[in-house]
Amino acid sequence: MEDQKEAKTKALQAAEDSLADDAVWKTIQKNTFTRWCNEHLKKTPRSVDDLDKDLGDGLVLISLLEALSGEKFPKYHKKPGFQQMKLENISTVLRFLIDHEHLKLVNIGTMDIANGKSKLILGLIWTLILHYSVSNWTAKDEDGSSPIDNDSSLTPKQRLLRWIQDKVAPKKIDNLTTDWNDGRSIGALVDAVAPGLCPDWELWDPEDDLRNAKEAMQLAEDWLNVPQLLRPEDMTNPNVDDLSMMTYLSQYPKCSVKEGAPIRPPKSKDLKIYGPGLDEEEIELGKPVKFTVEAPINHDEDISVDIVDGNGDEIEVETLIESSKDKKKVNFSYVPEEPGIYSVRVRDGDNEVKQSPYCVDLSNHKKNIIAEEPIIAPSQVNRNQFADIGDLLKDPDMVYASDLNMEKEDEEFNVITKFNILPDEDNVYQLEHVETIKPDIQQTTFFFPCEPDDNDSEAVECIGDSVSEGVVGRNTFSVDASRAAYHRPLIVGVKGANSPCEELRVKHTGGNIYSVDYDVTESGKYCLIVKWGKQHVRGSPFKIRVRDTRTTGLF
Repeated sequence: MEDQKEAKTKALQAAEDSLADDAVWKTIQKNTFTRWCNEHLKKTPRSVDDLDKDLGDGLVLISLLEALSGEKFPKYHKKPGFQQMKLENISTVLRFLIDHEHLKLVNIGTMDIANGKSKLILGLIWTLILHYSVSNWTAKDEDGSSPIDNDSSLTPKQRLLRWIQDKVAPKKIDNLTTDWNDGRSIGALVDAVAPGLCPDWELWDPEDDLRNAKEAMQLAEDWLNVPQLLRPEDMTNPNVDDLSMMTYLSQYPKCSVKEGAPIRPPKSKDLKIYGPGLDEEEIELGKPVKFTVEAPINHDEDISVDIVDGNGDEIEVETLIESSKDKKKVNFSYVPEEPGIYSVRVRDGDNEVKQSPYCVDLSNHKKNIIAEEPIIAPSQVNRNQFADIGDLLKDPDMVYASDLNMEKEDEEFNVITKFNILPDEDNVYQLEHVETIKPDIQQTTFFFPCEPDDNDSEAVECIGDSVSEGVVGRNTFSVDASRAAYHRPLIVGVKGANSPCEELRVKHTGGNIYSVDYDVTESGKYCLIVKWGKQHVRGSPFKIRVRDTRTTGLF
């Protein structure tokens, strides 16, 4: 009984929220209707900043109706300095709509517009949109010869939805709101109207909704002359209303493709890509690693690979092609030399394959230390044993003690130098020079940190919503390593699928607890890596979905 009462209370609260003046759907609708007005006022000296205030003298409405109808209003007050003049202008507009355009206006009068009654003004603008945009098109076959569906029994909404369904089939679209939230439906529509303009929409990640909508809607604006009366962040908002969506989507039946549009075939779907060269766990710096692209034997396009290391430098790739009765395998081999994030782009002809580029994160891999030749005389060994050991001492976090069991022979100086690794109770290891044939060389000891082999990363916990859901701007979460058995380096990295993290800050707040801030400037999908020493902490790598929660502006 209590559960039913609580559910009813929540439902009533949700209903009240949806009717509030600042409800999200109302803000989206008002902004969309404002952009629609301004789109049609482009060739006039007037524009709209606020629908509630800017229609009060009737002049904007007169200019808008002249642009929409092609008719000129012969007589009205061009400089209405008095309230009565403003009311007469508004009355002229309403009479034109009723007498000339034969529209039925319900519950709206001149005083409602003059006094800025938002709900009634939005209703009036929707009447104009419905009459001049949503209903004012005829569906045609592709050759333009005959109507596809002009059934007069359908409402304008049903007719628009039917046209879209016919266009994007076999993709299923059942409504004009939630079915568009992941950005893939608008990609399908753009590609249906202009085949090849947005051919990869089927490969888009539904979770990357805003990026999907941005790409499709920008292509439509650039090459189909479909202005963004609705913003991508509005289309992907679950609160978007069907009137705003109809206002935007009603432009597509009338659009046409510009000359020079970037029409292209879709990315390949018939390729299999696998191998250790794309798996950071299987890769060792300085050693060759390979991966394979497998295609049907009749696949005609050339398959190629470009690999860029963490410094942005392209690295050499070797290619070996194997063919069997029904398959063609292209093996690619490369040698990652330095730590960093490697970008692997796989192309099928002129197009990248659907998963490309691959991100191979080797930023935490360690270079093997192999000192083959001393660069200084043995008498200087106390300052700098070998080149690689000197590098180690400058940046002791770059390698681990287990890499440095050494015995080095220098024939030129007739010296053999041995080193042992001796741990102490504070997890600090000493590199001890223990033997040489030269009696004048003093014993030298170096100290550097080294990780124990025990894995205690499972005891480290990331706390906060920002490890899964972020916002454009600053995000904060904490890392609690208070239950870890050892003190290790904390490694944090944030990388976006399409944009970098602008700034990342890690601060130790005491007791092995850290505060982490990261700043991002674009919405989309990001990857968060948190490691305690060598090992990922529990849940890492995290997938973060960043949304832009800032209030949508009018323009």
